[in-house]
Amino acid sequence: MDMEEKDVLKKAEQALAALDYGLVEELTKKIGRPPVTPRNAPLVRIRSLALSRNGGTADAQELYYSAIRKGADPGPLGPQIRVDLADLLVDQSLHRQALAVLDGIDPGIAPADVRRRADVLQAHALSSLGDHVSAIKALTGVAAEARDAGDKTALADAQNRMSLVEYRRGHVTEAEAWALQALDALCGLPPGPVLGRTHRYLAILANVQCRFDEALEHHEKEISIFKRLRHLRGQCRGLLGLAMTSLGMGEMELAEHHLKKAQRLAETDQDESSLSVTYSRLGILMLSRGQAAEALKLFEKDLAIARHAETPHNSAYPLRNIGRALYALGKNEEARTPLDESIGIFRDMGDTVNLALSLVERASCECDCRNRPLASALLRLAEARSLIEGVGRQQLIAQVETAEANIRARLGEMERAEECFARGVDVWLRHEALARSVEAYLSFGDALVAGGDRERALRYLKRGLDVARQTGQLDNARIFLEKIDAISDGPVVARVRRDSVSEPPRPVSGIHTAPVTGRNLAARSQAMKRVLDLAEKVAPADLPVLITGETGTGKELIARFIHWHSPRRISPMVVVNCGAIPKDLVESTLFGHVSGAFTGAVADKAGSFDLADGGTLFLDEIGDLPLDSQVKLLRALQSGEITRVGDPRTIRLNVRIIAATNRRLEAEVHGARFREDLYFRLNVFPIHIPPLRDRPEDIPALVEHMISNEKDLRDRGVRQVSREAMKLLKRHRWPGNARELFNALQRAAVLCRGGVILAEDLPESVTTAFGGGNECFQTLAELTDAHIKSALELARGNQTRAARLLGVHRNTLLKWLSTASRK
Repeated sequence: MDMEEKDVLKKAEQALAALDYGLVEELTKKIGRPPVTPRNAPLVRIRSLALSRNGGTADAQELYYSAIRKGADPGPLGPQIRVDLADLLVDQSLHRQALAVLDGIDPGIAPADVRRRADVLQAHALSSLGDHVSAIKALTGVAAEARDAGDKTALADAQNRMSLVEYRRGHVTEAEAWALQALDALCGLPPGPVLGRTHRYLAILANVQCRFDEALEHHEKEISIFKRLRHLRGQCRGLLGLAMTSLGMGEMELAEHHLKKAQRLAETDQDESSLSVTYSRLGILMLSRGQAAEALKLFEKDLAIARHAETPHNSAYPLRNIGRALYALGKNEEARTPLDESIGIFRDMGDTVNLALSLVERASCECDCRNRPLASALLRLAEARSLIEGVGRQQLIAQVETAEANIRARLGEMERAEECFARGVDVWLRHEALARSVEAYLSFGDALVAGGDRERALRYLKRGLDVARQTGQLDNARIFLEKIDAISDGPVVARVRRDSVSEPPRPVSGIHTAPVTGRNLAARSQAMKRVLDLAEKVAPADLPVLITGETGTGKELIARFIHWHSPRRISPMVVVNCGAIPKDLVESTLFGHVSGAFTGAVADKAGSFDLADGGTLFLDEIGDLPLDSQVKLLRALQSGEITRVGDPRTIRLNVRIIAATNRRLEAEVHGARFREDLYFRLNVFPIHIPPLRDRPEDIPALVEHMISNEKDLRDRGVRQVSREAMKLLKRHRWPGNARELFNALQRAAVLCRGGVILAEDLPESVTTAFGGGNECFQTLAELTDAHIKSALELARGNQTRAARLLGVHRNTLLKWLSTASRK
């Protein structure tokens, strides 16, 4: 290699290390091209690496092949080039080609680290072709060798691939354990592709267990790593994972955004494998929106690409999806063929979980009461249930339960159908799999109609409509409305509102079934984390709960959080604002009335207790309830029975009570304004929500949450709050709590320009330090507490280190903390 070539090689190596792939391609355009010799092989490899990471997958593959073709002589770099090519082929699901390339490596000249990489890739390819036993044996050997050699990257890579093998075998717990070991092995090393893949596998495993928050965090870390590496294919895979998690959460628009972005990256990168997955997930999105014809076209595109891959799985997935789409289009007979093909492939591959899921879809195709019995469908479901239970994937039992519910409904076994549906949808709701929940309500409604029970169908379709609207699944909301209209005898309120389904409504008094999870609540302070912890613990206990706190602190949100995490989540939560009911209508509102009970009672009316039967009744501002109404409420709580106004009969109901107030009920009891016996009946499990001024660390999270989720702010293009504005928001005392904070942001949104709220956009009450007397001025004790908190955060909770930062003895710090906890 002459001086010019050496200079180019050095510059190309530096550019590759600096992730300047464009410069690498420019430098190696002439010198690093075929024919390949030991002299130019280093440049060929560097150019190939740059192309493979920066939108040239097909070009990189061709260049690698030129280096190992007959007649080419890459010299000592030959094994390394073969391993790089095999890695690229494995990523493209061309596993047989990868194995052929790896077979050409001469073990005598391959360095130990290159041999380890080769063994890992060979094991991955074997597993993808169904030979899991050989894959595990090879990976176990590589892991042991890498551990002895201190090669942490190779160790983590082997553990990652072991995780993938166990996942394919349906062993999720074991798969997660291997991925976590890989994460530990990489601790302290610079972020690289192996760490990115580790977060990808952990995200996938969290996603299949419906731990969506965790999955999102891992995918975001994965994308961040590959962005830093300027690795297009890695970013694309991360976006595809984010889209799948968003779909599971029911966030359709966000899923579509990620998929469109992934599609652009896959096309730029000439990455057919990622493009295939993109078509698949876009099809699933279309299917979830009820657009089965569009979904079918996308699944067929996916299948066309998958046929070129060398892994049977690649074809089995689109075949199953094509069957689902055909079934959704009412083409049951046509759907059976692709579903049977997918069942055969998954059975041959020993993929227990996917076999079970294909059996569930195949059973659904048997739901044609007109020309065949449903016994065969029930047998398929029984096999699917047995397979899922065998691998411990209990959350997937929900698919079996909801499919069986549909079959039982078509057979006219309504009570049994409802039991199956309740068990199934309860799992989806408990795991916050909202898209699955909505899909289940839609299909169950259809099955109930087919079974001849329109009244039940209406009830379930209305519940599904509420979940779809509250979670922003607007296309599905319209489908629910059309189905409700189609089976209703008379005018339906929903029909009038068909064209108004354009956004999820804000919570108002009425019936709620929408989810409120940890994701919906911006809690960063220890005080609010404790509130959520208490709420989550009491949720399944079915005890009365009394929530106290100032106006605007979010008492209703906590009540809905409790309802959503309780076994009653599949039934409604009814909200009653006791302070807003006229005194003479309290009894009618709570317990209902019959026709003629009083002037204006022209028809029977169900009360809030009736509407909440089986669910939760949230009595907001309970302290405002008149004394005479408190007596009747106490009687209902004690007996579990109500009497409608004008009706001598008693009705037994099953209702859980959650009450809330901004008053000090003990003082109200002492002042004879609230009954002591009712207070003790309600105050079984008290939860107090601290005011916002006592938890300023929640303010940035609340602001971020409001900007992301409140339509008023989104429509005005608000993206963020400036640092100066955030300082003012954190300093303000917020007597109106979170509600006042939102009002301040609304006002600022009108004034701000460029999507950023500046300090001058905020209300004067916030920007003026002494605007409200001395309420905005922090006391010395408050400043001390805030300073101690900052020190503890900086020291990551280590009290000795925090005391050193503060310049005090650790015992002094402990005294301060003890005093603060007593306050």
